Order: sequence, then C-alpha cells, then structure tokens
Amino acid sequence: MKTMSTIHLDGCGGCQLEMLVKQKHIADLFSLLEFVPGHARTKADVGIVIGHFSMEELKRYRGIYDKIIISGACANESYLELLEIHDNAERDDDAMEMLLKDDLYRVKGCPVSLDELIYTIQCLKEGSSPKQINYPVCKECKEKENVCLLKEGKRCYGSLTAAGCGAKCPSMGVPCRGCRGWLPNAKKELLEKIFMKYEKTCG
Repeated sequence: MKTMSTIHLDGCGGCQLEMLVKQKHIADLFSLLEFVPGHARTKADVGIVIGHFSMEELKRYRGIYDKIIISGACANESYLELLEIHDNAERDDDAMEMLLKDDLYRVKGCPVSLDELIYTIQCLKEGSSPKQINYPVCKECKEKENVCLLKEGKRCYGSLTAAGCGAKCPSMGVPCRGCRGWLPNAKKELLEKIFMKYEKTCG
C-alpha cells in the first residue's frame, strides 16, 4: 500500500477546514502514503471520501480504489442512509454487499477526527483492522469530570453516541448532537423520556 487520494463532495466543508487548520496532521498523513491528485479519476490504494455520496458514486470509487475510507459526518450520513434504503422489504443484496464489504472503513466526527484518520491509515498500511469504539461519549465526559448537561435541562445525546471525540462539545457546555453516530441498540425513546424529566425539573 503506497498511494492515497481524496474525494471532496457536497457537504458542510468542516472537514476541509479542519485539514487546512491542522497542517501538522496533514504532514503526518502525507508521510504515511503518497498523495495522488485526480478526484476519483486516478487509481490509488486508498480513497478518502469526504461529503455526501450516492450508490452510483460509491460503485465508481470501488473501481478506482482498493480500500475506501468514509470520512466525517456528512459522508457517514450518506453511508447510513444507503444502508437503510437498501436493507428494506425489497432488499438489494448487491448494494448491501458493496456497503458491507471489509475494504470499506469509517472515520466519524464533525469535523472528521484527523487523529483517527491517521490511525486508520496506519492500520491499513500494517495490514490490521482499526479498532471500533463501542462506548458512549458520556464515558469521556465522566473521565473529564464534566457536569452532566442533562441536569441543566439540555438535550444532550452523549449517552447514545459513539465516543472518540474526547467529549469536545459537552466540555464546552454544548450538548452532544450525535455527529459520530448512534451506538448499536441505542434507545432513543428512553432518552426522550429522560429529556422530558430533566426539562420539567430545570424548567
């Protein structure tokens, strides 16, 4: 594995801004693999997809890149939407196979975590699989000894959201909105009841 390329699609622009601001991370990234320009026109070992994409675009990328990393909240939203669309009563097995193949990886966050992106590429280069975080943002909040925002009547989704961000938003008093995606078996209905309970208490 020697080369990588990036595909910048329609999105909020936060990931691109993060890359511009954190130049050291980009230097670290480029030290791992040679960057190949071309925006999905030139073959590379790894394709980093940033922004919203369609199934047709994903099919095209699979013909260009050996491995694909879906990066940032916008791209991950597209991925989850495609899973939901094709895993229905009229299940599209070909599409599901393409979405669930083991050469597709996800790096979450809004903006994308460059540390996590670098870690993922390091794993791929070494031939290992990146470890997935399976605990909530609440755990990171407790480690930082943050005051629980639910107790302030704020609708924080940290208990349902996959960690890995270091609880950045709650640490600044901003409720988690779930940009890293829900944990498996997240009980949204139960959290809504908890919101109502604290909103009445704090209201």
